Amino acid sequence: GKNVKAYFVLSDDASKDNTVKYVEMWTEVNKELFAGIKIVAKKSNEGIVPNYLTMLSNIHTSHYKILAGDDMYYKNNVFEFVKKGSFIITPTISFAENRILKFPTIDRYEILLLHNEKGKLKDYLRKRLRYSNCIDAPGVFINNSLINPGLINELRKYQWVEDVPMWSYLFNKDTVEVQIVQEPYILYRGEVGISRNKNHSARKPFDEEVVKIKKTIFVDRSKYPRIINFYGCKYEWERFMLDFYWRKNSKMLKAFERN
Repeated sequence: GKNVKAYFVLSDDASKDNTVKYVEMWTEVNKELFAGIKIVAKKSNEGIVPNYLTMLSNIHTSHYKILAGDDMYYKNNVFEFVKKGSFIITPTISFAENRILKFPTIDRYEILLLHNEKGKLKDYLRKRLRYSNCIDAPGVFINNSLINPGLINELRKYQWVEDVPMWSYLFNKDTVEVQIVQEPYILYRGEVGISRNKNHSARKPFDEEVVKIKKTIFVDRSKYPRIINFYGCKYEWERFMLDFYWRKNSKMLKAFERN
């Protein structure tokens, strides 16, 4: 971040762990790092999506990255990276305490790499998002130019899930150009977030919203039982190919897994 005019914005959704207090202490000591600092502290918990929208409304630069409060940046230079495109997918490193976690999401990332190599990534994403999510939100970088009133109105229909409605809206627009890279920029703290932790206090309304998404966005999933659903079978076949063929025969995947 040297010589970069960077701004720090925190939108705290009435957290009970003294987040605002600690951030204020840290920013007071490190205020010379930023051109501006803004802390929005809400009095009540409104849900993930309203808090996400509050965050977006306080971003006034063309390049930005929204980072969840329990995630971290990796060692690669995020300031240079965010200038490379309007919608970029990167791999995330999942961890808990002092150990690395192996989530199935790395499988779908490698499948995205293969489609990217074939030049069919955007088309694959558009079709796949009618069946299930295939993009890890923590590793996505979006340019502010993609945030428009239509997207905001779409997100306002939800309270707990912001990523899938956003992907669905953007990938049904011809203006979005997607890129995928192999370098990680985000450390994702697994096992504690609402999507991973079944004991989370808001897990019930979250699950109810997931059911809503299955009916309104994952429309190809609801047409047929999963066992005979084309997209479900296609993805299971891709995972089979990944385990038994592509990882052994793709030079790109070999290099990616070594790194």
